[in-house]
Amino acid sequence: MFNTYKYTAHITIKSGIADLKEANMVADRYRALHPTFVPYGKPKQSHVKLMFGIKLIDFYAIEQPLKVNGHETDVHVSLAYKNEPFTDMELAVANANIPKSIDPTDLDICVMNCYCDKPAGWFKARTLV
Repeated sequence: MFNTYKYTAHITIKSGIADLKEANMVADRYRALHPTFVPYGKPKQSHVKLMFGIKLIDFYAIEQPLKVNGHETDVHVSLAYKNEPFTDMELAVANANIPKSIDPTDLDICVMNCYCDKPAGWFKARTLV
């Protein structure tokens, strides 16, 4: 999409997890909920500055918010990433093929190591289910 980075489709439940203990706690919480994920609202752009080594980079994403078991949350599906802002047109067409709901049986709960400035360098650190 938009000639941006390719990456494995995923739902971000929480980012910036400090360690495996915290990752397991977050995974256990969602596993116990038997969550249903339903997109709501319009995709939005997020922006963070990330430190990679001694280099500070801009990281932009288009995120589709998700309701979890009917409740609005910070959980989201990332639709695209890049190192510069998305245009208004990119945001407008970002939700072209969003499903009405996401079946939790299609998901694996895992911890991803995202400490690379390009999603191609991300890897599954551990599967929790």
